[in-house]
Amino acid sequence: MDHIQQLGPTIKDIAWHKSGIFKRGAYAFSSPQEPSAADILRNRASEKGINIQFIGNDPELPVHVPQLKPDVQRTNFSVALAAARCLLRDRAPKNTPLLSDVDISQAISQFTWPARFQIIVDGVLSWFLDGAHNEMSVSKAAEWFIESSQGDNASPVSILVFSQVSKQRHAKLVLERLAIALSPIHIDHVIFTLYDPQQDLASPAGKVLIVLMKLAH
Repeated sequence: MDHIQQLGPTIKDIAWHKSGIFKRGAYAFSSPQEPSAADILRNRASEKGINIQFIGNDPELPVHVPQLKPDVQRTNFSVALAAARCLLRDRAPKNTPLLSDVDISQAISQFTWPARFQIIVDGVLSWFLDGAHNEMSVSKAAEWFIESSQGDNASPVSILVFSQVSKQRHAKLVLERLAIALSPIHIDHVIFTLYDPQQDLASPAGKVLIVLMKLAH
């Protein structure tokens, strides 16, 4: 449930608009969806004379790698992998080797997405950055932070830096959801950042909510 001002207001509306990318003669892939959204995607694909494939988590992906955490990243990579394999089967010259386990491992190890489930270690500090900007995504960010920052190496001080710079989001609801998701752990300090009211919120940079979580050793 995102970009509802442009695509909403319901999950069916959003699914209908996003499935506008479907093209005749092309392949269509999606992560698993709730039934109402999946039905819309199937109907829209049928209108274009194509089949849509719903891709679950690929069992061949490695388990303990930071690039595939949280599970939403594993889902994203599974969909991308399915699309890449399809492209190779369809377009690569005959006798071209398909993706090997080594190919997949190298792709994962080289993957970066700045400010999206990103951990930066700077001396004794570990910064956990995520650009979550709605109620669902901040919950995922909180789960990732809890999973990644606990254990034997957990630091004694946790600091949350929160910024909401978009008029298109309900900051109070987003922050409440984040607080609920972080409730299983203790946050020592919370910093709310400000921004220039004259800032151009129509620019790409003005629409980003940055949830920055830091552990101080």
